Amino acid sequence: MDWLSVSILHSTKRFRFSSPALLVWLLLFGWAHAEDQFPYVAYISQDDTYIRSGPGRQYYPTEQVPQGYAVEVYRHDQSGWCAIRPTEQSFSWVSAHQVRFINDQVVEVTANQ
Repeated sequence: MDWLSVSILHSTKRFRFSSPALLVWLLLFGWAHAEDQFPYVAYISQDDTYIRSGPGRQYYPTEQVPQGYAVEVYRHDQSGWCAIRPTEQSFSWVSAHQVRFINDQVVEVTANQ
């Protein structure tokens, strides 16, 4: 799970959360409407913005993405952050001893350590 801070664009109205340089600004098609229709696609609106490992600046950056980069948003946090699907360049690790292959595209986690 990766997180982004948001700037919201709905028609011609703009709503903004805080704008520190390390936060990500997204152009979203309607916050309230999008909440009812997860997941949805949003686009990064500033160049060289960081995607973070959690919903806050205290979480480490996992990736830096360019302006126009598409992300899939699947959850909003009350503090103004959006949970996004990991990008193609993002990955996590799990011990091979803790997974069982179901088929060539699906694995089952057999332990949680």
